[in-house]
Amino acid sequence: MATLVLTAVATAIAGPIAGVVASIAGFAPVSGLFGSKRRQGPRLGELAVQSSAYGQPIPRLYGRVRASGSVIWATDIEETAQTSGGGKGRPKTTSYSYAASFAVALSDRPIRGVRRIWADGKLIRGESGNWIVPAAMRLYTGTEDQAIDPLIASVEGIGNAPAYRGIAYAVFEDLQLAEFANHIPSLSFEIEADPNETSVHAVLIDLNAEAGMEAAISGGDQLLYGLGISGGGSFRDSIEMLDHINPIRLIDGVDGLEITTTGPAASAVLPAHDLGARGGHEARRRDEPTLFVDRTSSDQLPAEVSIIYYERDRDYQPGLQRSRRAGGGLDQRLELPAALDAGQAKTLADRRLAQSWSRRATAKIRVPWRWCCLRPGDLIDLPGQSGNWRVHEWTFDRTGIELALEGDGAASGQIALEAEAGRSIVQSSLAQGPTVSSVMDIPPLFDEASGTPSLWVAVAGSGAVWRRADLSISLDQGASWHSFATANAASVMGVADTLLPPGASVVQDRRNSIDVSLLGDGMWLEGRSWASLLAGANIALLGDELIQFEQAEALGGRRFRLSGLLRGRRATEWAMDTHQIGERFVLIEPARLARFDPPVGSIGGRLLFRAAGPGEDPGAVAVEQVLFAGRALLPPSPVHLSARRQPNGDLHLAWIRRSRAGWNWIDGVDAPLGEEAEHYRLTIAPLAGAARTVEPGSPNYSYIASEQIADAGQLVQDFSVSLCQFSTVAGAGRQATRTFTIPV
Repeated sequence: MATLVLTAVATAIAGPIAGVVASIAGFAPVSGLFGSKRRQGPRLGELAVQSSAYGQPIPRLYGRVRASGSVIWATDIEETAQTSGGGKGRPKTTSYSYAASFAVALSDRPIRGVRRIWADGKLIRGESGNWIVPAAMRLYTGTEDQAIDPLIASVEGIGNAPAYRGIAYAVFEDLQLAEFANHIPSLSFEIEADPNETSVHAVLIDLNAEAGMEAAISGGDQLLYGLGISGGGSFRDSIEMLDHINPIRLIDGVDGLEITTTGPAASAVLPAHDLGARGGHEARRRDEPTLFVDRTSSDQLPAEVSIIYYERDRDYQPGLQRSRRAGGGLDQRLELPAALDAGQAKTLADRRLAQSWSRRATAKIRVPWRWCCLRPGDLIDLPGQSGNWRVHEWTFDRTGIELALEGDGAASGQIALEAEAGRSIVQSSLAQGPTVSSVMDIPPLFDEASGTPSLWVAVAGSGAVWRRADLSISLDQGASWHSFATANAASVMGVADTLLPPGASVVQDRRNSIDVSLLGDGMWLEGRSWASLLAGANIALLGDELIQFEQAEALGGRRFRLSGLLRGRRATEWAMDTHQIGERFVLIEPARLARFDPPVGSIGGRLLFRAAGPGEDPGAVAVEQVLFAGRALLPPSPVHLSARRQPNGDLHLAWIRRSRAGWNWIDGVDAPLGEEAEHYRLTIAPLAGAARTVEPGSPNYSYIASEQIADAGQLVQDFSVSLCQFSTVAGAGRQATRTFTIPV
């Protein structure tokens, strides 16, 4: 007895072990060759996880697919130290930044280009090529004549630097790692290996050429959005994986191996008298059975088939579609490194399940030699049996031909199905609009008195999309710039549409209101309860006055009317009469603000700020100039100035201090000092006479009779008082003034 020998073909495809198997079994549809427990093609993880392991295979990519690639070259991470701060009472601080340069291999065949790029799952490059996170990348598409990368050449030496010809790869130079928690991020790329889609036919032709095969390719019109095949897999692995997408037949044709996805044009009709016939003329024995049929138990068949794939409509994230039927006992799961839509994957799962059940019936028959034209994969109509039967094995001996058959069933699962891909959060790839910033020199936002001057910066976008901005400061009028923060959260900002009149800072202002227009459509204001206001809610900077608002009425078109106001918060009552239409409005939310602590020596000077978005040239963005007063260090103006004539003619002046270390008024308890020492500057100016300036160390002063006569020639009756408290670091705080008339 002899078996149809396909050893040479099988060995060329799968190696000597598969060749031995094929010499016994012949070629059937590929998915049935070696059982279901073998690994079938590349896993999804081979495209989804970036690797730097030596010897890691580089995938061959087709169509449009998302892949992570492999790091094939890298320099040491570069560390940069920057020292800032120092000065009176303030230590110097050193901050460190890190950058990396590296190359990532993308495909083992040429590509057309790269569109979107993700880092640690976050979109950093949009479809149009705009960088959401700044990066310098050079792309090499994998041509056989591509040049050596200049950075690699400068590090390795021109004679030692590979050009990686035939491999598509990307080089990142000095990628700043602060955005990625100071580690090289896991990158993934949307790669265009072909113009748009690809087909199984095109993939078969490429794999055939890459393997050095001379097989004839036909069929394979199934379209795919994208496909990634492991560079370390065999030709057989790839064929088996493609068979799950578009069933493939391998035929030992007259002119050599044929690979086709086209089924037989028609079934061969086998007459009943040929069943069991021997040789060309020998008749079978009367008691010899003509047909052996076996059926696999249902508990050995799948009840569910799941297809895991890359979902095109969800940024190529893994998707899962399943098909179920009653009566089975197994669950089958198949991973396909292909970019599909949900309907395609659902159709494949349905077809796979239908095939498993249709092939549960197997048969063996003997036929005369004249049926030697049959080949594995051909269809047969068996007398007395329903449906088609597919030739699985073909064996001959001197008495005839033995055929092993399996049921082919109906063409179930060939109709395209509809399915839901599931919802996903789509990251915007639109370019970021302009950044708007507001630098705020304001009193302390918290109750602790700091010995360090500080500025707060609010940023937001004026366009439809805003993500972040790099904030820089210049202390030398633009000669040099220092980057001090990356702002990732947009503040609620806008401008005043109406003029807010002066009001009282000691009671709630229920008479006045202010209309504001916010910067962006996504910004919102809402009212808060009185208890929330007392706890610090809804505090905002309007011009230079800090206010709080109890009600916020939406007027439409990003406009709001704010009322129920608390005025002059945190000792900013001095700014109540400085308002104007068009002035800034910033909702104070410390978690959304960036902070910069200038050196003490910069108080009284002019500082320059700029905010540059991703990809923007910092030198081209608008610069904001701030006259730095150091208000976070300045004591509030004292309150409740009083004057009382003593029996001996002296004037006793007294006041109550306020503190930047605590803003809540506690009955019966003085405000905390908040400074190293209590120190005031008091100027008494008689209506007629010379002014006297003194610096008391307590919240009172006696303007004795002899001093009054020395200053005015008599006891003073009409006079004005100017008073401020001193900061040990920043000098005189805001003044309080009052005019008195004290009869003699």
